Amino acid sequence: MRTKKYIKFYISILSCIFIVVAIFIGSKENPRVYLNNNFNIAYINENFNTKISKLNEEFGLEEKIGDNIVYNSIKKIKNIYFLSEEDLNQKNRNWIAVIDYGYIYPFVSLKINDFFEKSDSFYSLKGKYANKYFKGKKIYLKVIRGNFILGFKKRKIDDFLKKERYIDARFVRILEKERKNKLGIEVINLYKNVIGGFEEFLVSGDFKQNKVIIKIDIRGKNSMIKNFSLSKSLKDENIIIEKNQIYFRSNSISELKKFLFFMNYFLNEEIIKLLTSRITLKKTERKYNKDINEEVKFEENQFLYSKIDTKDNFQKMELKGKAFDEKVEILIEMDSDVLFKNLNLYLGGKNDKNI
Repeated sequence: MRTKKYIKFYISILSCIFIVVAIFIGSKENPRVYLNNNFNIAYINENFNTKISKLNEEFGLEEKIGDNIVYNSIKKIKNIYFLSEEDLNQKNRNWIAVIDYGYIYPFVSLKINDFFEKSDSFYSLKGKYANKYFKGKKIYLKVIRGNFILGFKKRKIDDFLKKERYIDARFVRILEKERKNKLGIEVINLYKNVIGGFEEFLVSGDFKQNKVIIKIDIRGKNSMIKNFSLSKSLKDENIIIEKNQIYFRSNSISELKKFLFFMNYFLNEEIIKLLTSRITLKKTERKYNKDINEEVKFEENQFLYSKIDTKDNFQKMELKGKAFDEKVEILIEMDSDVLFKNLNLYLGGKNDKNI
């Protein structure tokens, strides 16, 4: 009889544990529900904690970041989503961040009061952290079904949370294809913003040995992409180039100019301003000078090449563009130290012991 009582007792305990775990798992919402047709631009990095761990092993990321508070805060994040619903050419864009810690979120929640203070139905980032990392701007937080929702304005967060949440298969397909990129991906929602026959615009980033590789994928059925894809019919050729100039192989100058307008409209960033200010549209005969010239080989499907060497934060970069039937791919390569240097500058250098 006593044995049966013990068995019933253990079954009851296990049943209670199972019910609690089931309720806990059921209460956690998949953060991908925020990645739907409501946004215009999104930055996404999934499996972020695994990537951070690998980058720390390969590059000593913790030391390069030079800020223990930042590193210890980000190394536990499972998935990151930065979303903006504002117009694509908006300069001062408002972002909403969705931070997913996975099923360890209850333990992370216990640490909220170390960095945030209660502000109505929100939490507000404490002043010393706002001053150090966000130039004094207020950061507000809400925890919704296991996801941490952050933004600069309470009203924007509330409006964001009122929107319908659902999983959009179109963006899931993109994520599954690109999620291995260690630096994540930026997606411009061309399903919502139909323009010029472009169907997909992705910017992804990854590491290859000691290099950072930024890849821009642009898909569509239009005359601009077709213009570049015709370069496949051209033979391989060597071209003498100068540094800080961009060289294109194009069958139509007007289509090239339209493409550059499209790039500037959607990205609207300093990097595009830097690049489009140094364009050579026509190939000219040059005398070779080893101090300023370099001879490069254009392959049969290549339409773009540039070597940028500046004194600003971008420093040295190499660009290559290749065209396919309904897609162009632009690769930007730079030393990984350039990325870490800029990250460290943004964070204000090494640890501040007063924080």
